[in-house]
Amino acid sequence: MELLGIDIGGSGIKGAVVNAATGELVTERLRLPAPPEFQPEAVIAIVAELVNQFNYSGPIGVGFPAVVMRGEVMTPPTALAFPGWTGVNLAERIHTATGQPTTVGNDADVACLAEMYFGAGKGEQGVVMVFTIGTGIGSALFINGRLVPNFELGRVYLRDSKKTAEQWASDRVRELDGLGWKEWGARLNAYFQHIELLFWPDVIIVGGGVSKKHEKFFPQIQVRAKLLPAGFVKVSESFMRALPGRSEPVSQLVYSDGLSSVSVYAATLAPGESPTVGASTQGVHQVFTRQVNDHLITAFGDARPAAVKAIANSLGRK
Repeated sequence: MELLGIDIGGSGIKGAVVNAATGELVTERLRLPAPPEFQPEAVIAIVAELVNQFNYSGPIGVGFPAVVMRGEVMTPPTALAFPGWTGVNLAERIHTATGQPTTVGNDADVACLAEMYFGAGKGEQGVVMVFTIGTGIGSALFINGRLVPNFELGRVYLRDSKKTAEQWASDRVRELDGLGWKEWGARLNAYFQHIELLFWPDVIIVGGGVSKKHEKFFPQIQVRAKLLPAGFVKVSESFMRALPGRSEPVSQLVYSDGLSSVSVYAATLAPGESPTVGASTQGVHQVFTRQVNDHLITAFGDARPAAVKAIANSLGRK
């Protein structure tokens, strides 16, 4: 089954036809600028224009940056809190404008559902939290794979602060305040540590456009939970013959985001063995090794160093 997925954001409105069974894009993504005033009529007109450009007929799924209940917008959208939206049944309005059946949900919810089905969250159980970081901070909570909708943790106030999380630690704030990656990463770390005190997640997945540059700020984030960049998914798990210098077979897991891959090996340490740990390179590949109890975790791949380290650390936290 194919459907048209549309993401309505504060700066742009994007769309693509998607294979709902695999999560793969069937068409190239199109992006149109969001209207500066961001009022319902203008936004819906751009959505209708996207549908026309795809010459599309069929179900439409829309992500919108606000609390959405049964297609109705319940709060002002985005961190900019544009007025005029509360009470608008966006699903009905888009259906009227396009003639196509339309479902609307909170943008973080729908993005994070995709991440749980097709991305870094696939197969993860327990308490999984997914964050989309951009103009604001979107969040979603999954408990054993089931979504708790409209989980708006970007709106929480941080300790000793008069600002919400997205007023202090969003990517938009990083740009407006001219923050370096290290300084901004420290803010994000404070936010995630605050979230850990409240919810004790097993996994934290960081998405949004800024996740493509996670190697610049992941080193600043120190949390107990698994920390993963969005996009990487475990594609295989197996036992393989012993690695060089070892006698026992090791577990091998392979993660990929469709462009890069990372293999992770878990080997049992011999009594008294003191392995070398840390980051290194082997040719064009990045390597990160860490000890977890009596096991040596080694991640090896052609992804960015922070991704290799994050995946190694996530396995060690399991």
